[in-house]
Amino acid sequence: MDDYIDSLKVDREQAEAFYRSSSLRDKPEQQKRLEALVAALPVPPQAIADIACGDGTTSRYLSEVCPRSSYTLVDRFESALAFAKAATKDQ
Repeated sequence: MDDYIDSLKVDREQAEAFYRSSSLRDKPEQQKRLEALVAALPVPPQAIADIACGDGTTSRYLSEVCPRSSYTLVDRFESALAFAKAATKDQ
């Protein structure tokens, strides 16, 4: 289980570095589509569910563009969920 938690930490650090440094052309299709979807909303969502949240990277990104939304994070692994909640608690 420690290896899994360590991999989440690495994934989170890499994902955060990616979000900070990437331009739209460098982003994966998943992120491009998420950004387009959020940008197309007439109003920000009141609630967002991040299913299979892993380290919480998606929720962390969304909390920057939708800071007033409430978030529900779900993951099969309790350790991942605890890590994601800790990583996003200040958002």
